[in-house]
Amino acid sequence: MNCLGISNKIAIVSGCGESDISELNAFDNALINAGIHDCNLIPVSSIISKNTKIIKKFDCRAAAVVYLF
Repeated sequence: MNCLGISNKIAIVSGCGESDISELNAFDNALINAGIHDCNLIPVSSIISKNTKIIKKFDCRAAAVVYLF
């Protein structure tokens, strides 16, 4: 973390989901497939700094806040 308490690490995750019920259900299935279904997702528009490290394993705890770029 930097001096402002902001993490300088990112993880790139992806998932795919399908559903015969609805597009929203397919989206939920994609979140489950990506392993971020228990997180609070917050979309942001930002530039990733040059000091940011890409991590390979992302451990999302239930109710964790996750920023989406």
